[in-house]
Amino acid sequence: MRSGKPLFIRGIALTLMLLMLCASALANVERDEDGGIWDWDNGTYTAPDGRVVSIIDDDAPSEEVPQVNTPSDPVSAVDGGLEVVQNVDGSLTMIDDGKTYIENADGSITVVSGQGQIIVFEGENEKKNELSGDEVWALSMKNAAINNGSYTPTWYFDGSGSMTEVSVEYTGIYRSMINLNGEKVLVSTANLIWETEAPADKVLAVVSAKSYARLFEKSTKKSTILDKIYCGTVVRVLKTDKNWSLVDFKGIRGYVQTDSLKFYANEAREYRAGYVATKSGHTYGDSSVHVRNDPKGAQQEEYRVGTPITVFEDDGKWCRIEVEGHMCYLMRQFMVYEDTQAAAAEG
Repeated sequence: MRSGKPLFIRGIALTLMLLMLCASALANVERDEDGGIWDWDNGTYTAPDGRVVSIIDDDAPSEEVPQVNTPSDPVSAVDGGLEVVQNVDGSLTMIDDGKTYIENADGSITVVSGQGQIIVFEGENEKKNELSGDEVWALSMKNAAINNGSYTPTWYFDGSGSMTEVSVEYTGIYRSMINLNGEKVLVSTANLIWETEAPADKVLAVVSAKSYARLFEKSTKKSTILDKIYCGTVVRVLKTDKNWSLVDFKGIRGYVQTDSLKFYANEAREYRAGYVATKSGHTYGDSSVHVRNDPKGAQQEEYRVGTPITVFEDDGKWCRIEVEGHMCYLMRQFMVYEDTQAAAAEG
């Protein structure tokens, strides 16, 4: 006859396991096929071997992120694992399967992937240190996208009917900034065409998530997070289905969850051009003005006076605008129309 004590102990162990499973279910935790644990709430990934690293999903690096020792001391990825490195300039580099990060002796950074070698930085340490952590990360991702063939070819049709291949600084539903003949020019987005598999009524989209949407390298939450795309930002759509959409965000391709996007066709729309201005109507100086995602919402990004804007709604108190690829609201007293300003100057 079996003793009741082992059964009692096994019962306690089973209860503890159930409690742990329930706690895991309540937390934002996922397990991958390799046995690793993604803890989205705490921003960590626990590898099958027990190693814990920070996930790049926060503005500030974790204290657990390993440090680069010297420029001549290379850091490489662990096969089958994930590693995050904080560079000497404060920027972060993520190493995933098949990629290796190297801090070279001359201060440049090299990323080697299955698609070839990418030189992220060239030059001396002094040049690299002039960039902020955010600028370093943005530059590295942009270069990686271009060198890996994920750049989106785009053509501009001018009034004469000629077609010119251009690069895009940012995209708007109404107007986009492109590089044309060596100059940055605002043009109607309807005059741009790019390669896409999306339906005609879904080639443009605005991030409609309450705060931001994550831009993933692949169509899974377990892949590398390339960036955060904040509410109101316009992206170009390259492919879309019920769950995921492949988009181009300022030259970087990645996947966004489809339910975080509001879609648009690329067609001609009426608008008025204007500028961010002071209350007195000046468009010069160092002053800046905040915009809002909603007239009753909190202040969001700020833009310097003189920044071009595209106005498509004006109720006398608030204007709904696009500014640098961001759809938002600006108080009427902090903007002037381009044609009005030109008429005043002539008078």
